[in-house]
Amino acid sequence: MIKFFRAFFSFFRRNLYLAIIIMIVLIAGSVYGFTRFFPRGNEPVGGGDLPLGLGGIGCSLTVEQPDCQKQGNVELKFKWENCGDQVSYRIEVDDTAYIDNNFLHPEISSGDILSDAKEYTINSEKIQPDRNYYVGLTIKDKNGIRSGWWGWGEKFLKIKPLCD
Repeated sequence: MIKFFRAFFSFFRRNLYLAIIIMIVLIAGSVYGFTRFFPRGNEPVGGGDLPLGLGGIGCSLTVEQPDCQKQGNVELKFKWENCGDQVSYRIEVDDTAYIDNNFLHPEISSGDILSDAKEYTINSEKIQPDRNYYVGLTIKDKNGIRSGWWGWGEKFLKIKPLCD
């Protein structure tokens, strides 16, 4: 093993430029990997995936909405996948983040729905256009174990503005 390391370092001592190029590639790859798998999360997630897990592995929630919202009737369509064997689910929407394992005063809560469906649509006058909200999906499996995706920090949903 010692011979290997001596030969390895000796090779790079003689080929300094190659060593520098390899270091740059390794650093760039590390930066890319870090930003890919640990995003900053300061972008609104309206209309995009809200992933739980790294690189699309695990439960993911998508929220779809029209290009603009009607007065008094905000429409949101929730779809999820890779969340395990669900027996029931609950969707919640709140203007404050998920804290201490719950939303403090959700604007919308579907309650526990006994179903293996993977989508849910909300039409509500409680949600206001052109505002930020946090969303939560709680899945319960056949063993009663709960999991899912919940918005917190800067992982919010930006509701589209009113139609003209």
